[in-house]
Amino acid sequence: MKNIKSILLLTTISVLLFSCEKLVTETNYQDDPNTVGSVPTVNLISQAELVATYLAESDASRYAGIMSNSITGADAQWIGYEQYRFTPTDFDALWSNIYVEGIKTVRLAKEQALEEEDNDAFATAAMLEAYFLGEMATSFGAVPDSEASVAGIDFPVYDAQASVLAHVQTLLDDAIAAAGGSTLYISDENGSTRSTSTLGQIAHSFKARYYMISKNYPMALSEAQAGISNVGGDFFSLHTSATGAQNFWYNFTVLARPANTTPVGSYLQELIDPSGSANRLLATPGEAARYAFYYRDNGNFGTTEGQLMAQDASLPIISWYETQLILAEAAQRGGNNTLAQNTLNSVRAALDAQYGGGFPPSAATGGTLLLHILEEKYITLYPSPQTWHDLTRTDNILGVPLKTGSQLPERFLYSQTELDVNPNTPQPIPTLFTPTPVNQ
Repeated sequence: MKNIKSILLLTTISVLLFSCEKLVTETNYQDDPNTVGSVPTVNLISQAELVATYLAESDASRYAGIMSNSITGADAQWIGYEQYRFTPTDFDALWSNIYVEGIKTVRLAKEQALEEEDNDAFATAAMLEAYFLGEMATSFGAVPDSEASVAGIDFPVYDAQASVLAHVQTLLDDAIAAAGGSTLYISDENGSTRSTSTLGQIAHSFKARYYMISKNYPMALSEAQAGISNVGGDFFSLHTSATGAQNFWYNFTVLARPANTTPVGSYLQELIDPSGSANRLLATPGEAARYAFYYRDNGNFGTTEGQLMAQDASLPIISWYETQLILAEAAQRGGNNTLAQNTLNSVRAALDAQYGGGFPPSAATGGTLLLHILEEKYITLYPSPQTWHDLTRTDNILGVPLKTGSQLPERFLYSQTELDVNPNTPQPIPTLFTPTPVNQ
């Protein structure tokens, strides 16, 4: 791995906190004689790391939090979001950041890495590309892929959701083949993401996630078994207390828009509050300790030192917990109740250790065991967008209460900018409540 000092201005991360702005507005690159292109590959991957953090913690995470009833809209436009009143303009920043600053960047990084014969850089870029495309296809349905960021093509075609998700698996296979036993290309002080797992283990966990989203449960099981293998092996975003480098949730809820959202009144909070109005399917006395980690005494976001959304708190992009809960669900759906139960209970044991007790094992089988697994995933993965993906995939089998009406939001809306300029945008334009093809 090259130990090249990253020149990327990490303070540009602060622009991520405002949904009306773009991700990276200016970068100070220097020429490097060891790179093929005018922008060093290490800097391209540094930028892609910021985009990965944005995708996991910013607009997509907050919108999914509303749709999964994990947070509540309380002020400004978020009052409308609380009633599922989203508009295409709300998704302009997300679309632009992922395609312009993310996918375009990692595809250039891959090209340069191939010419430089740098397998670690190629593998890291391919894995991040898979993550970007996987989340876009899951959240929007059909999206540009084969013609995205191709020189001379201003209006790319939209590839079918299934095709994009298949391409995601190919990209992850490429990453594993190139450098599966290596660590991430940037795993020292130069990068903004970290993991003690190998790149291959992380990629296998991503493969499990997107096979699960595709409802290919046998492959999800197989890939999860090869994925992140210990509770400390998460692939996560690194944050500090420095201005512009804080946890995105902290910055949004404390500094940028402190009154716009709140967890108070959300189903998630009621579910884990020992005195809340909702009851867990699997009795869990330890929820009192988890509640104290997630929230302040007044019920607001846990943004103080040592809490989930503290300014220097690291949040996972993909984790051991997610990998194991995918494994448990896939095993149960495949009829292996013993493996499913044992895997869920290994998660419960890890939570018991994390929170100091109170997470007894599940003795359930069949459909009840499946609900125990999904409920644990809904709570443990907060504030990841994956909790919303699970609700749409399972047709809300958990029965999470809707904010309004009788329909769960099934997808994000296509960007207004895309609708205005790209004639290839799918017609008729799907609504917020139109299931994506994989969920139809």
